[in-house]
Amino acid sequence: MSNRLFVGLLAAGFALSVSEACNHAGGNGSTGTAGTASTGTGNGSGQAGTGSGSAGTSGGAGTFGDTGAAGTATGTGNNVGTAGTNGDAGSVGTTGGAGTSGGAGTNGGGGSGSSLEMIDNLEDNDRQIIVANGRQGPWHSFNDSNGGNIQPPLGTGFVATAGGANNTAYAVHTTGSNYQFGGVGFDLNNPTSTPEAMQSMAYNASAFNGVTFWAKGSGTLRVEFAMRSFVPTDRGGTCTSNCWNVYGANTPSLSSNWTQITLMFAGMQREQGGTSPAFNASELMSISFKGPGTFDFWIDEVAFVRTGGGTGTGGTTGAAGRGGTTGSAGTTGSAGRGGTTGSGGTTGSAGTTGTGGTSSVVHPPPITSGGSNGWGSRYWDCCKPSCGWKANAGGRTPANSCGPQNQNLGASDTANACFDNGSAFMCWNEAPWAVDDTLAYGFAAHNGVPCGRCYQIQFNGGGHDGQNNSALNSKTMIVQVTNIGGIGSDQFDLLIPGGGVGAAGTGACLKQFPGADLGATNGGFRTSCGSDKTCLQNRCNTVFSGKPDLLAGCNWFIDWFAASDNPTFVFKQIACPSAITQR
Repeated sequence: MSNRLFVGLLAAGFALSVSEACNHAGGNGSTGTAGTASTGTGNGSGQAGTGSGSAGTSGGAGTFGDTGAAGTATGTGNNVGTAGTNGDAGSVGTTGGAGTSGGAGTNGGGGSGSSLEMIDNLEDNDRQIIVANGRQGPWHSFNDSNGGNIQPPLGTGFVATAGGANNTAYAVHTTGSNYQFGGVGFDLNNPTSTPEAMQSMAYNASAFNGVTFWAKGSGTLRVEFAMRSFVPTDRGGTCTSNCWNVYGANTPSLSSNWTQITLMFAGMQREQGGTSPAFNASELMSISFKGPGTFDFWIDEVAFVRTGGGTGTGGTTGAAGRGGTTGSAGTTGSAGRGGTTGSGGTTGSAGTTGTGGTSSVVHPPPITSGGSNGWGSRYWDCCKPSCGWKANAGGRTPANSCGPQNQNLGASDTANACFDNGSAFMCWNEAPWAVDDTLAYGFAAHNGVPCGRCYQIQFNGGGHDGQNNSALNSKTMIVQVTNIGGIGSDQFDLLIPGGGVGAAGTGACLKQFPGADLGATNGGFRTSCGSDKTCLQNRCNTVFSGKPDLLAGCNWFIDWFAASDNPTFVFKQIACPSAITQR
């Protein structure tokens, strides 16, 4: 970013969107036929007869050939004919050749795939990127300071505009004119609220291959990745001359429709050309979206891209080796042996299975630092959520409310069914659900935070009162806050059907489930059933029959949650997954 001089704070205002062979042996030769001797025929002069036995033919198996019988003399002449000679002994049979080995199976080919790690989806209203995995820093706007016009002006704060990508509430929108360049960006490891402060540090992004984001507007943008060696010393870098000649890549031409754009680190060049020194993702200071002299564009949902193999195809099994060929039979004669049986070929080894790739579901990385200790209770009080009131949503879209039969009332201020004879209830799609065996999504009450924040909960197998919840150990749940206040700062009250109606929910739940036994006020079905899954299942089926969202959430408590009681965990604020905000 050549000669970049002026930067400004990027403030944000955001909205809450709540949901929800067989080897054949060589054959033996048959016994060689004995040689026969024909009778010698005498001639008139009484000369000896001329008989001889024919040699035995080759047998299949190697038995000795019999000796030919001597010819007898019968001549009518004066002399007796000479007897015929014995047949020659058969030769030894040859040994059968060994069978060839089966070919080994081929290895399975590795699959392809990728995963994303959200940098910021602009939903937390704090003018900072999501604080996670060593990343922190403010958004800011910038330009070349040549007296142009940028909106909002530098120094006045940057308020995000309604209408984000993928039906989210807000996104960054900036316009400018009469500049050489201008745009917006964010620091990746700046602990202060001042953009590009001297305290800024490099962030190691070497685990990633690029970035992806959603954009719309006009023209093209250059997305820049500032390495520490290209950033001036007064802004946390090590550069003392020709600074901001950073690596980057250009986007395709933007349009008026939101489009996802992915740029990979490989193939980027520095702004003034060249690839020396080589790009080093482990020294990344910031990411910026830079327009030309006149610009108008929107940015939303910026994430790192990590590529990895998908599930590999299994190797094919090697074909079985053929049996050895049958030995040739010995010809008739002395000690002629049949051919020996050929050795069977060995079976080819099966190919190895290709290495599995990453799941299509993005799992948050484990919490190894920056987390807080907490524990989870449970409830389902049927009441309209406190984040369903406009006054509690901080200017953002409130959570939806529903009628007694789960009719969606939208984000309205309809009176709470728990008080004042109101008709607004909790929507049934706030029941939790499993993404896979180790990851689940849901909603919760939490104290002292704005509505709509999301938290990663990493279970450790313990219990708040010493319970053994080992079946939950190492599982992860992501929850969005839809109720605030009234509980401890380290407590998350998880929304689980059958979890207990609480003091306020008795009346509302009886309106929705007349005559139903919803269990103990605090603790719900588990208070009487304990961890007996048969008992719990019967309670779920009885109360929530015909209500699939609630029945699924109650079953989730039995299966994925293993009917755990007040489990302990480490928690940390993260970006809300779209699967949650879409509910």
